[in-house]
Amino acid sequence: MGEKSPAVARDSRGTSLTALHRAASHIRHCLLVSTCFRGAGGPRVRACEIGMSRLLVLNAGSSSLKFKLFSLNPLTPTVGGLVERIGDAACSNLVAKAGGSRFQEQSPMRDHVSAMERIMRFLSDTVSPDMAREVVAVGHRVVHGLDMHRAALLGGDVLAKIRTAAALAPLHNPPGLQGIQAAQAVFKGVPQVGSCACCRRAR
Repeated sequence: MGEKSPAVARDSRGTSLTALHRAASHIRHCLLVSTCFRGAGGPRVRACEIGMSRLLVLNAGSSSLKFKLFSLNPLTPTVGGLVERIGDAACSNLVAKAGGSRFQEQSPMRDHVSAMERIMRFLSDTVSPDMAREVVAVGHRVVHGLDMHRAALLGGDVLAKIRTAAALAPLHNPPGLQGIQAAQAVFKGVPQVGSCACCRRAR
């Protein structure tokens, strides 16, 4: 009798726990085939040329922000967690795992920007105080991007497609855009890359 394939674990919203890892793989490929990224402070070297480079991947919901931090060379997940009940000042909290330890803290987070700021502080405290410099890109799991067939830098044209596709994914794309805006506010000048879940499944 052959071995059964292991069931894919899912969180409380039904998102498979491997989804961010799959998105990270597509986003890493996008980074490595690009010659250079330019941020607010000038040219950013290729991710593959930085010894301690990291990729932060996000999956935003209407009141949640799931995150996973990866080392890029090789692609290895290091820390992951979730901010939930964003907008509920009395109950919003951060839950994460780092180094085999579980972390949980309840603190007011009024919107996705404040949730992103709290994630950044957590990563700086538990992983590296140089997190702002080590994160060379922020990836976003996008549910629908019209004709997006691969990971892409989130410039004006791509963001316009995601906004238009909100009619096809009304429960997912608007929160996804909130997550992108939050990451842009916190990681100024850092490339934002989207990986479209819908198009990956269709290929």
